[in-house]
Amino acid sequence: MKLQTKVTASVGILIGLASVAVSSVSVFMSLDQNIRQSEQSLDQLAQLILDSEDPVSTALFEGSTRELTALYTDGFGIETYLQENAGLIGAGNQVTQELVLAESESITLAVSTDAAYAGAQATIAPLALITLLVILLATLVTHLILKRDISSLNQIIRQAKTIALGGERKLKDPQGSWEVHTLTDSLSKMIQSLDGNEKALQKFLSDASHELKTPLTVVRGYLDILSQPNVSEDVRLSAEKALKQSIRMQRIIDDLLQLAEIRGSEARLDTPIDLAVAVKEALEDLANLDSGHVLEIEIPNSVLIQGNPEQIERLLSNLIGNIQAHVSSGSKVAVRLTQEAESVTLSFEDGGPGFPEGILGDDAKPVRFRKGDSQKTGSTGLGLSMIYEVVENHRGSVALGASDLGGARITISLPRTAENF
Repeated sequence: MKLQTKVTASVGILIGLASVAVSSVSVFMSLDQNIRQSEQSLDQLAQLILDSEDPVSTALFEGSTRELTALYTDGFGIETYLQENAGLIGAGNQVTQELVLAESESITLAVSTDAAYAGAQATIAPLALITLLVILLATLVTHLILKRDISSLNQIIRQAKTIALGGERKLKDPQGSWEVHTLTDSLSKMIQSLDGNEKALQKFLSDASHELKTPLTVVRGYLDILSQPNVSEDVRLSAEKALKQSIRMQRIIDDLLQLAEIRGSEARLDTPIDLAVAVKEALEDLANLDSGHVLEIEIPNSVLIQGNPEQIERLLSNLIGNIQAHVSSGSKVAVRLTQEAESVTLSFEDGGPGFPEGILGDDAKPVRFRKGDSQKTGSTGLGLSMIYEVVENHRGSVALGASDLGGARITISLPRTAENF
């Protein structure tokens, strides 16, 4: 349940309970006051009868002008009604009082309180209506008071979701109460702090990779020399092993540089790109390498999108590179490109070994530097990460799964225009 609904309903319930309580007390107090007035009137009449010289005649006379019942009981216990204007004694709502006379005689007086109860019942309906109106008014006022703040909070939530999906990392200050402004300011400072930490990390990663390239190139040069045939066999074998590791390290550094460049770039994403042409050119490069893969291509003549050409080129290069590295020669590779009104879908399927277990982490993103993976496949674990980074930069999505061809399937969805970013 939404916060606005909870608060509005809570206020309505509390106001309703308070109104019912006040109305009930008001009805009971009014009823009690009317009954007390009847009792006081009966006390005055009883005193008047007792003070008279002929109580029976006085009771008879006074009873004729009031809603009063008077019951006379003589010394032999015989009861005679002098007046029955309030009904029989004990019938209905009455206030009674017994007057003891001389010689075991008594007069019982009764005044009806039906009018008091009828008046109380008559006020219930108007009070219920007023209570209902108060509840509706309180609910409406609460809704109007909270509307702007709740709307501002919803705006902050939408902006936070946009930022989480890779959108503009800036919160617009919405209109609202002090709490809303404080929340917006705190979130803005948090985003600035995270941006600063991320930029510092990317700069360190880029600088460290660049610094490693030069000494690594020198090391590879010496290892190339030590791998020459004129070097002793023991030294040459050791040098060849070290050279393989240095090549792997070089690949890691190159991947890190590319990944840092993609993550830290602020390149425009609104350049027109014919994705169909770009995919065909990438597949032509694969065919020119004479890799032996059996290609099944379903690509329209033209599929226009807006994005960053360099990043899209790297995306396709990594997709082709994965096929070269992990799909054996002679396996079937199916590439399909489809388009809709606002998005395009690019899928690569192959008949290779498929994705290894644990390729995705708990956040549904690829795990970098998977333990033991590079030793078996030669992969640094960063190629798939780069694919994810490029697609996320373009506000798209990546889905991994098993292919009907027996291997892996990568499905990429991208928006067609920058407005969808």
